[in-house]
Amino acid sequence: FSAEVFAAGSSFVVESPFVSVLADPDLLERAVDNLVSNALHYGSAGGVIRLRCLISGDIGKIDIVVENSGIIDPEIMPRLFDRLFRADSSRNTEGSGLGLSIAHAIVNAHGGTIRVESDQKNALTRFIICLPRNSVPTGILLR
Repeated sequence: FSAEVFAAGSSFVVESPFVSVLADPDLLERAVDNLVSNALHYGSAGGVIRLRCLISGDIGKIDIVVENSGIIDPEIMPRLFDRLFRADSSRNTEGSGLGLSIAHAIVNAHGGTIRVESDQKNALTRFIICLPRNSVPTGILLR
């Protein structure tokens, strides 16, 4: 994301201890890529994007968090993972409205969950993927 981060005038920070998870690396990379791409595209220009991996409160799970400057309108948050959904503010931009629904499908296939939090007070948005540490994907073909 070096070129995209530079062009947006943003910063990209990765904060992660060594954490391992049994998962399809290509699919998991695609899910995280979709979240980081959205953070770059829809987050506040010049903001900070943080990618963190950490052991969840449940030792058998990990959390992958993508956090960026900017907020999401609470009214549209319930629809963010719907296939082809695009907020009115994003209709004149590139994209198909599939990125978050694809990330959702990938995470679900791994037996995990994905959720979004928009911290209005601190003007931050977080997408949190929670995966079992042994999460072999089932029932998904996205290639």
